[in-house]
Amino acid sequence: MASSQKIINSNEGLADSISLRLQTLPVNILEGVILPDDKFDAVICNPPFHSSKLDVIKAAETKWRKLGLSKSGKNKFNFSGVANELYYKGGEVAFLKNYIEESAKYKNSSYWFTSLISQKENYIAITKILNRANPTSVKTIEMYRDWE
Repeated sequence: MASSQKIINSNEGLADSISLRLQTLPVNILEGVILPDDKFDAVICNPPFHSSKLDVIKAAETKWRKLGLSKSGKNKFNFSGVANELYYKGGEVAFLKNYIEESAKYKNSSYWFTSLISQKENYIAITKILNRANPTSVKTIEMYRDWE
């Protein structure tokens, strides 16, 4: 959170427009962060992609191997983040299921709830969960696809 505040403070004019809120309950995503009178244009989510620390390590090792590079010391991972940013019990699908369910509670607080889906094999399951929530509108924006 300190890093985010530093970025905000270093950009002239943002400090008065942006406030940071820390989710202190790991079982919640939006609850306790979105307040009753809040109104947002969009709530943006970049979920943890993995289901455990071991999955994070395996993914990093696979990527290094596919790139034909060695890993060592500080270069062990090609990404950074703390545990709750990298993995969530049940992985991306479980996290986004909770996000979708919680967003329904705050449907009058934001015009859009949006999220990245990192793993193509999760798209169908997440879409089914989303459709069961009966959203007003759904849009899928394909960022990159090479699996066809």
